This record gives sequence, structure tokens and C-alpha cells, in this order.
Amino acid sequence: VHVVAGVLKLFLRLLPHPLFGESNYDDFIAAHSTVKNGTKQEKIATYSNIVQRIPNNARVLMATLSDFINRFVIPNSEQNKMAHVNLAIVFGPVFLWKANLSPMEE
Repeated sequence: VHVVAGVLKLFLRLLPHPLFGESNYDDFIAAHSTVKNGTKQEKIATYSNIVQRIPNNARVLMATLSDFINRFVIPNSEQNKMAHVNLAIVFGPVFLWKANLSPMEE
């Protein structure tokens, strides 16, 4: 299990572009600030608009990863210590990053 997880993380880290696309970085950050206290429907609508701009192959990979995480990782979070927060820490940087950040922005 650890080897498979390590290979997956390495694969995602070696992608030449973030899974969600570099051009969507600012939009995701702005959306988070905008809908932080919004309703569930507002959040879904806001993020759905951005997700539709992600290339199809990246959306398919993201859907597959999400399905796997929801079916096998999260239900076993007591044993694997991979609750939502830890998953965000591990996968967040490979899903979305901004190229050419200054050291102060990182």
C-alpha cells in the first residue's frame, strides 16, 4: 500500500503542470475567498465553473482519484491517519500550484 501511494504521489509531483492547470490558480484562490462563508450550492456553482475549464483528461484523473479516496482512504482514516486535512496537505500542492512564485509567496 505504501509503495503504491508513493508511486502515485511521485507521478503527480512529476507532472509538468498542476492537475487543475496553472491558469486556474488565481481563480481557485479568489473563489475560495468569495464562497468561504457561502451556502453549499454557491460553493458548488462557483467551483463547477472553474472545473469545467480544466482539460478533460485531468478531470477524468481527478474523478478517479476522488472516487478511490472516498471509497478506500477516508473510510479507513482511523487506521491510515489520512483524514481530510492530511489528504489536503499531501495532494493540494500537486493539484494546484502557481508557476514562478517568489519565495515570499510560497
